[in-house]
Amino acid sequence: MSSSPEDKNRQAEVGKKVASSLPRDASGHFMKRSASPLSGLGVSTKVEGLGAQIKKIKSATTGLTELKKNLTLDEPLVSFQVNNPFAKVIKWIDQIRRKQTTTFALKVSIPLVALPLVLFSFFQIGKVRALNQETYLSRTGFLRVSKDNPSRYLLLQTSGQVITLEVPKDFDPINLANRQVLVTGYLNQASSTMRIETSDSVELTLNTLPGTKKQK
Repeated sequence: MSSSPEDKNRQAEVGKKVASSLPRDASGHFMKRSASPLSGLGVSTKVEGLGAQIKKIKSATTGLTELKKNLTLDEPLVSFQVNNPFAKVIKWIDQIRRKQTTTFALKVSIPLVALPLVLFSFFQIGKVRALNQETYLSRTGFLRVSKDNPSRYLLLQTSGQVITLEVPKDFDPINLANRQVLVTGYLNQASSTMRIETSDSVELTLNTLPGTKKQK
């Protein structure tokens, strides 16, 4: 039986509808119904390749962990390190050499109430130092020899001050005792002593001590 043109057109339309409902791959070819639509894109192959790379990464990580453990076991139990003690000093000197000039500043804070006390202390210290210093000068007075053993030599001044004389070993007071003399030496005002270096530093004057006789 020959089909009419209308039947052929109907069959063609049905075939198009069926063909449009069938799955196709990326190239437009028909696929089996059991196949995945992504199989044509090579997704399964890419997933398998990604899994292989993940396995390689895990294997490399495991190898690094084992290597780290081995390095830890190979490390020494005790380790000593001695630094150069002069490194900082050399570095400091080099900095000074570069700057050429170095300024040192010292800041001292003193309460206003304590300021007079501090000034007084400094004044007293300076006064004591000045008194303990020996001054080379001359003094006049009457020479008096004590009866102590060893003998002591005193210079009695008209002002009433008594100065103890430290004389050399070869000093002979026979012609000078109880007479007015001029003594030259190093006077310490704090201890009222005068240190005489030579016997010639004691010179006789004309007057004698009142109430005493001149020795011949």
